[in-house]
Amino acid sequence: MQGIQRLALLLVVCVLGALPAARPGEAAPPREVTVVRVLSGDTFLVRSPGTSARRVRLLGVNAPALGACYGRSARSIAERLVGGKRVLLHGTRRLSGVAHASVIL
Repeated sequence: MQGIQRLALLLVVCVLGALPAARPGEAAPPREVTVVRVLSGDTFLVRSPGTSARRVRLLGVNAPALGACYGRSARSIAERLVGGKRVLLHGTRRLSGVAHASVIL
């Protein structure tokens, strides 16, 4: 029985030790940008005044890839919604080297 308690304690320590590593990046403050190019249904190039274009992916959206069924339709819809428009990026986080954000029209 004592071996099971030690194993349970070790498991709890391992899980608690892994939590800080699994925490997502801190969100940046909201900012206004211009969508300069729509790459796909969920990914855009955006630019703020005086900065170079940055790639941003919509947070919580997974549109079909361009080569997949409905991929071009998804990009076309995104182009109509945000192409060339000024939008507000909210909750920007960097995950795996790509900025993810909610976009407010």
